[in-house]
Amino acid sequence: MSYDDLVIGAVANSKILEVTLRDSTTGQFKGSVAYGSVTYYYIREGDDANKATGTCVDMTLDTYTDHGWKETGIVGVYQFGIPQAALASGKNAVTIKLTASGAIDVKIRILITGADFRLANLPANIESVSPTLDFTAVQKASIKSIVPGKRTRL
Repeated sequence: MSYDDLVIGAVANSKILEVTLRDSTTGQFKGSVAYGSVTYYYIREGDDANKATGTCVDMTLDTYTDHGWKETGIVGVYQFGIPQAALASGKNAVTIKLTASGAIDVKIRILITGADFRLANLPANIESVSPTLDFTAVQKASIKSIVPGKRTRL
């Protein structure tokens, strides 16, 4: 069983992933790695016959491009447009490897779920819900007995 680096919903397409490249000699962040010098590989869980590979293409920062590559404003941090086919439904996970000359290979395993956990169990009217505190009479009396600056046991 592999450790999953990222969990995303099954409907996640046009997904941009931020990755860090490190220099293979010094271990420091590696900047200025051009898109044409980055190779991607991916294999969907249990689908060894259909693994894929290719060279990254240029993309605009924060704008999805299939297998796109762009350096961010932080040296050594890049955006990678995960290929749509890698995230297609039908498999539980995908493993992606990125390689570049003079850089340590990057491996990311993504668990593909049927739900977006960021939205799970939230009420439909979440923007209008406000928290409420409902104290009993005993709790209210205890709170009133607290004297500022004095240690009080409730």
